[in-house]
Amino acid sequence: MKLEENETIKEVIIRHGFIVDAIGFVVAKPCGNTVTKMFGGHCGNESRVIIEIF
Repeated sequence: MKLEENETIKEVIIRHGFIVDAIGFVVAKPCGNTVTKMFGGHCGNESRVIIEIF
């Protein structure tokens, strides 16, 4: 995954159980909108890591 100019990662999403089923990213666009890009399956529990930039 490659970020476009001025995009930032706001959250990392991990879908897991016994193994990691998927990893995803919530990406903030320069206009203020966000898009979620997931890679992998749809199973497992979801955990999120919020990234704060100071």
